[in-house]
Amino acid sequence: SLTVKPTGVAGPVTVAATAGLKKVTLSWTAPAAGATAVTDYVVQYRKSTSATWITFADGVRTTRTATVTGLTSKVAYVFRVAAKNSAGIGPWSATVARIPT
Repeated sequence: SLTVKPTGVAGPVTVAATAGLKKVTLSWTAPAAGATAVTDYVVQYRKSTSATWITFADGVRTTRTATVTGLTSKVAYVFRVAAKNSAGIGPWSATVARIPT
């Protein structure tokens, strides 16, 4: 019998966000099956007025939630998430914008 080993980067995820006091909590779906197993999720954010993405330092983890802290109240931020595996970082999610309280 032939065993097919999945390869390639993981697909995109769908992100939801909830604003809190100087923080935004993100949650996302797992990418569709077919790629090599996810080894990490990369979370990035930026102020809506900035073009520079900042990678949120949450360590290497495969849980599908993150709380981005240390944000400025009443400033709009944009967030995106990508799955990472042994083949590299997959495509970024659609962005989601929130304004921390």
